[in-house]
Amino acid sequence: MRHTNEIVKTAVVALMTLLVLCVCSACNDVTIDGKKYDVNATAVSITDASFDDYALLHKKLPQLTRLDLRALSLLPAEYDSIASEMGEKVSIFWNVPMGAKQYPNTTKTLVLSASDLSAAAEVIPYFQKLDQVTVAPCELSEALCRVVEQIRQQNPNADIHCSSQIGGVAIDNTTEEVNLNHIAIADPAVIRRAIQVFPNIQTFEMCYCGLSNEVMGQLREDYPDVTFIWVIEFERFAVRTDAKAFSTLEYKTIRKNTEETFRPLFLYCTELRALDIGHHGVVDLSDITHLKKLQVLILADNCIKDVSPLAELPELSYLELFQNQIEDISPLGGMDSLEEINLCYNRHLQNATELVKCRNLKRLHISNCDLKAEEINTLYHDLPDGCKFNFTSYESTGEGWRETTKVQRIREAFFCWNLVKEYDIHGDRIYRLESQENAG
Repeated sequence: MRHTNEIVKTAVVALMTLLVLCVCSACNDVTIDGKKYDVNATAVSITDASFDDYALLHKKLPQLTRLDLRALSLLPAEYDSIASEMGEKVSIFWNVPMGAKQYPNTTKTLVLSASDLSAAAEVIPYFQKLDQVTVAPCELSEALCRVVEQIRQQNPNADIHCSSQIGGVAIDNTTEEVNLNHIAIADPAVIRRAIQVFPNIQTFEMCYCGLSNEVMGQLREDYPDVTFIWVIEFERFAVRTDAKAFSTLEYKTIRKNTEETFRPLFLYCTELRALDIGHHGVVDLSDITHLKKLQVLILADNCIKDVSPLAELPELSYLELFQNQIEDISPLGGMDSLEEINLCYNRHLQNATELVKCRNLKRLHISNCDLKAEEINTLYHDLPDGCKFNFTSYESTGEGWRETTKVQRIREAFFCWNLVKEYDIHGDRIYRLESQENAG
């Protein structure tokens, strides 16, 4: 009897334990759309395409952090709706449709054909882990630009491989210089796309491509880290915008031109180190301030009154201003870069004593400027030590102005300005020719 009671007691305990487990299990389950889920679940897979209670799923499963939807065929709009209901806490795994194919949104590597680009441009933002994309050779289209831009926004370190061409000139990720000389470019947008897709491009050489100075200038302004080289044409001249020197010296019969003629030179040839536009009709120097690298400037025999723009040329060293109409020379006072100045035959020159502030001045020719005795005396005594001061020469370039080796080299370079490859007035040879490595 006693043994029987013990058996009954054990059976009752087992039954009670089972009942408790069932109750607990029931408490841990939640039913959504006819299917039970563990209330503590952290990961759920949905395989039924008709399931649409994602908001309830998010509410009833507070521990959920992973939702697998790869068994479904979702459109981006459907995914967006689900993602909005699930919130940022839940990572969603799904297949992104691209054309006729689908790719997991966790894809790290993509290979795209030219025909994939339009579709890819619409869905690239859904691939959050992309780190390598290869695009087959294709045109520089808007779709390609969008794809590349979106990838770089998501992952600036992504490795993007692609290639294209402009007018038959091949470019790819390694291209740094693009030579498009004599290739007609109808739309500058193709250049902008190339820069967007191929960030390693540093130089576009585009001489005689058919684009206006204004269009080329805008490209240069919009992309200051890219060098644009083209040819500007005025009078009988054709000058590359990367020219180091320019002169009208050898054209003795050329008509006198004003600053209007030379304005393209001032605006676009910003690599100029040496410029000779003497013996013309230049009045206004406002635009010359773009030539920040000028070291040598010849403006003799023009109609210049205001020289204040020259104070904005930080490297200006050699300056010829004789036979002009300069009234106030004080803007040049304190220009430490100035070493040689010729101001002869400026009959109404004022404030000449301000030139004593040019601490590195080595030569000053200032004859026939109607200076007062006290001005001459101040210049004579207060100019920097060693400065050769001439106020007696009858000729503008007399008494040795052009008889130094430096000036002879300057003039040599002007006679072959279109061949000058390198120019530095402070160098031993001053200039080097493009076609003769050791010339100059």
